[in-house]
Amino acid sequence: MALWRPSQRVRVVVIGLARRDDRLLVLRVLDDSGALKGVRPPGGGVEFGERAADALAREFREELETDIAVEGSPIVVENLFDHEGARGHEIVFAFPVRLLDPTIYTRPAFTIREDNGTVLEVEWLAANGGPAQRPRGAVSRRTPGRHRLNSRRFRIGDSMASARQAQPHKRLLGVIGGSGLYEIPGLTNTRWEKVSSPFGDPSDDFLFAELGRQPVVFLPRHGRGHKHSPTTINYRANIDALKRVGVTDLLSLSAVGSFREELSPGTFVVVDQFIDRTIQRQKSFFGEGMVAHVSMAHPVCARVGDAAYQAAQINGLKVVRGGTYLAMEGPQFSSLAESELYRSWGCHVIGMTNMPEAKLAREAEICYATVAMVTDYDCWHPDHDHVQVADIVRALLENARNACDLVREFVPLMKNRPATCPHGCDRVLDTALITAPAARDPAMLKMLDAVAGRALAAQAK
Repeated sequence: MALWRPSQRVRVVVIGLARRDDRLLVLRVLDDSGALKGVRPPGGGVEFGERAADALAREFREELETDIAVEGSPIVVENLFDHEGARGHEIVFAFPVRLLDPTIYTRPAFTIREDNGTVLEVEWLAANGGPAQRPRGAVSRRTPGRHRLNSRRFRIGDSMASARQAQPHKRLLGVIGGSGLYEIPGLTNTRWEKVSSPFGDPSDDFLFAELGRQPVVFLPRHGRGHKHSPTTINYRANIDALKRVGVTDLLSLSAVGSFREELSPGTFVVVDQFIDRTIQRQKSFFGEGMVAHVSMAHPVCARVGDAAYQAAQINGLKVVRGGTYLAMEGPQFSSLAESELYRSWGCHVIGMTNMPEAKLAREAEICYATVAMVTDYDCWHPDHDHVQVADIVRALLENARNACDLVREFVPLMKNRPATCPHGCDRVLDTALITAPAARDPAMLKMLDAVAGRALAAQAK
């Protein structure tokens, strides 16, 4: 067994706090004789030029062969300790994380082998004290945003409590832009990043940014330059990738036509119902080998919709709360007979993009709401044939400006949202997974690690 001694310089370390109820995932630390000395969460050193979160993801892949989702801000710890007569000094970033391999949550204990041949035992340890998380020594700790250091012993129970305190920071807003909306003025710390999904490529790179110091992720639904038609958009990849980066609340903005005289161009409709007439799209993450049935009786999150409605009112926009969105396949527009049929059904607006987007957001346990932006009347209207393309483009641009104003007000309204959705959007899979555990396809479960990882892990307990 290789003998480890602390480096004689300050070392930057990352660890991941993965929880299963009141238990923390830990590795057993042995002394030179092979006796148990303590335990530590998975993690390791940060290399020069490497971001802490990237180092943590690398360590989990190397040690446990799983990807992770970081679910909050780190707790920063200064750790001074003695190990086998050598003094160690570390700055530790402790991140709350979720394991994207749900099978690890079901394993009580197992072993792994490090690159140097060392065999480590992995277990879920109750967080009621227990051995020190690293070799014992004096520890100073600070929480994000505070600079006064308090000397104290940092133990498993402390790390768990701190991770729970960080939970309000883990919720992330996402915005999907429809036609004419590709940039949101007022964003800071912007960066475009490619996000991968097992369901294929999303519509475009994601724009990560902050608005009023609140993190936001923006995705152009059709891609920058409008390169995807409504039919060719990879809706599953879009929603899965948003879930993977931590999006919990999602606002969809879409251009629509109107079925109602009172819903004139420029009106914003906060939709609360859908009729899905699309026929060529993948509409579920689930299927052969892992079947699930979620309820779409109330297909949007009322809490997110209320915030969008309030944001529109603050900006003085013409906005209506409630309405039925008819999703058609496209890319052609409706015939007159279809338009009259949909009006007879009681529909309010017609568009091509919100289905299966809303269904997939529900399956992914993301709180989702739609703001439908009216650009023109559908062909039922007697003045429809007199509308010029320039009029529609003008409405698109005006709606895009108004949508930007809406988003700027919407984000701060969502700042104090509850940790769990009062309408249960973030827990719909608890009663939706049908396939018996023994009959589930491992390959499909791997693809569902982000969408259904929480529910699969909960069932495995």
